[in-house]
Amino acid sequence: MARRGGNPRRPPRSREERPSRALGIAIGLAALAVGALGLSALWGRGPKHFAEAPEVVTAENSTSTKPPSGIRVEVLNGSGQEGVGGKVAAVLRDAGFQVVSVRNADRYDYPRTLVAARGTDVGRAQAVAHKLDGSQVIRQRAPVDWDVTVVVGRDQARALADKP
Repeated sequence: MARRGGNPRRPPRSREERPSRALGIAIGLAALAVGALGLSALWGRGPKHFAEAPEVVTAENSTSTKPPSGIRVEVLNGSGQEGVGGKVAAVLRDAGFQVVSVRNADRYDYPRTLVAARGTDVGRAQAVAHKLDGSQVIRQRAPVDWDVTVVVGRDQARALADKP
């Protein structure tokens, strides 16, 4: 028998046909987990080596360059060419910088060399960038034991290959 103005009444579902409450909760928790993973992936984009977003340093927001003695430098090879990190480290050591670490970067496709000031004194990073023919300087404070991080790009690899 149909009700007036509505759909015919369905017979009640049996216990086996009813969706379980636990299944609904499980689907809801899975959706929350997927959403949280998506947000964390978006939040964590960018270079893994750095603790916060970089600030590009220009002549207007920088301090004067410092002499190389006592400036501790980490060199990361991101050029994709073997041995370039060691060559850059040798150039910096010859100029008087204290190279504390040479290793590979998180990836190998950096087109330009980046020099990151790891504290508040940007002048140290500018001194390193000056020695590396004007590489881009950024400021990224991070709790590390060195003053400057150099991520060697393809531009520096080409420049070193052109030198005798």
